[in-house]
Amino acid sequence: MLTIESRLTTSKPITAFGKIIADTGYLAIWFIFKNRWYDIGKFYDQSGKWLGYYCDIIQPVPKLLADQSRTVKLTDLYLDLWISAENEFLILDENELADAVEKRYLTEKMARRARNQLNILVEMIRSKAFPPKQVRQIEPLK
Repeated sequence: MLTIESRLTTSKPITAFGKIIADTGYLAIWFIFKNRWYDIGKFYDQSGKWLGYYCDIIQPVPKLLADQSRTVKLTDLYLDLWISAENEFLILDENELADAVEKRYLTEKMARRARNQLNILVEMIRSKAFPPKQVRQIEPLK
């Protein structure tokens, strides 16, 4: 797992459930896993209040951290998922996925795989098996 802490820069605030979940100056701790179909951002507002998790559906990264002298490529598959601090979830960017297929940026087969992976995450949320324990335990640097 690769963990990155960074401040966000957005062109406009992003909202979910009527609340701002991401804006310039907010903090994110990103978790990128070897061979998983998602990454996770743990989001905090400017005052340090934890807001929830933002998940990108991505192509798995099989060589993550395998060779420190090389870079790895993350391929975002357009679908995203917001999980609030209250464990409510919202599927995001389905329109972006459809547009990517229409413009042939993504194959229909890969779009189906992205949807299937998102559905797996939704079931894991419902059964309280997501996000992973190590993500829940890590807090921002002081």
